[in-house]
Amino acid sequence: MLQQIQLWKLSVNPDRSALLICERDSDNVAVTQEIPFTDFPLQSVIIYCQDEVLRRPSEH
Repeated sequence: MLQQIQLWKLSVNPDRSALLICERDSDNVAVTQEIPFTDFPLQSVIIYCQDEVLRRPSEH
């Protein structure tokens, strides 16, 4: 079961594949998903999910 506060990280590779990781606690990986292709424009992004609300790190 995921925690009330989740940290989601998306990292895009040079070949446009990506890795999505969700952490429950500090460096405690709960979910990972390899994505074969993405057109996401950034190299990486981090999003917090707390009480079903998504926030950027600057809003956490």
